[in-house]
Amino acid sequence: MRRVLVEARAILVLAGESQQPFGGVLRLFAISTLGPYVFPGMLHDLRGHYPGLSVILGEGKTDDLLSALLKGDFDVTLISTHRPEAAVSEMAIFREPFVLACPEDHPACAPGGSGWDGLTARERLLLDEGHCLRDQALAVSDGIAPSNRHATSLETLKYMVAAGEGCT
Repeated sequence: MRRVLVEARAILVLAGESQQPFGGVLRLFAISTLGPYVFPGMLHDLRGHYPGLSVILGEGKTDDLLSALLKGDFDVTLISTHRPEAAVSEMAIFREPFVLACPEDHPACAPGGSGWDGLTARERLLLDEGHCLRDQALAVSDGIAPSNRHATSLETLKYMVAAGEGCT
């Protein structure tokens, strides 16, 4: 108990000496379907508010990120909804609806079109296994052709759709 009190006092002294709040290193990781889209804006704001902060960024898949977070490999991760973990504090920061992306002239996206349910299994494009967005899409789907090509990123899916390879 005495050691805990001594260490607590030392932390208070160090905190009082700091001239810049939130200085040091922040190890921030995100799922790869989110990082490229949120990191640029976050970095600008973080650097503006906390110039003494050094940010290390990384990306990965949900299960890998949670495992690394629990081991202490980094400080914060941005992921989609997941199973509760006793050692993890979580907070929702935004919600996004699922939307259907189809080639411009595809009837599924036309007003009154059939949407995802009207697509054949061969027309449905997904991310590779391990991506939570893939799992979420499969949760609302009744069929994906096993021979379909899968993408490693949202950008690849976008270009596959633009090339007329299917819908996602």
